[in-house]
Amino acid sequence: MSGVWREPGEETTDYPGLYLDDGRVTGSITAGQSRLPLWAFMPVALRHGKGEWKGYDPEQYGWTLEKASDFLYELLEQRGEFGRLLCILADVERRDRGRDTYKSWWHRKRQRDRVAAQLRRCLAVLEEMT
Repeated sequence: MSGVWREPGEETTDYPGLYLDDGRVTGSITAGQSRLPLWAFMPVALRHGKGEWKGYDPEQYGWTLEKASDFLYELLEQRGEFGRLLCILADVERRDRGRDTYKSWWHRKRQRDRVAAQLRRCLAVLEEMT
């Protein structure tokens, strides 16, 4: 499915210190303008501490544990329909990770439908406010 990434690729800086480039690391959120996706080192830092990053140096891109903590707080501060959207997005990723053959959630109709339905709920909340 094209359309998951922008064509042509674009770099996004919607959160300080984080980048998303459609042409870099398959569109993952990275620490600075690096090829270091957050998913590669954040679980290690949370489970074992910064000393276990081994080979990763997100701080060279200005990404510290304090900034990571702030990002997680702000991400998880979402409530209502927007919090539900985060839970659904995390769940579809969790389900993908548990499969022997990886197929992105947006290629699976059931998972795609779950995300789309919740996105519609989020839009409805915003449209009610206008």
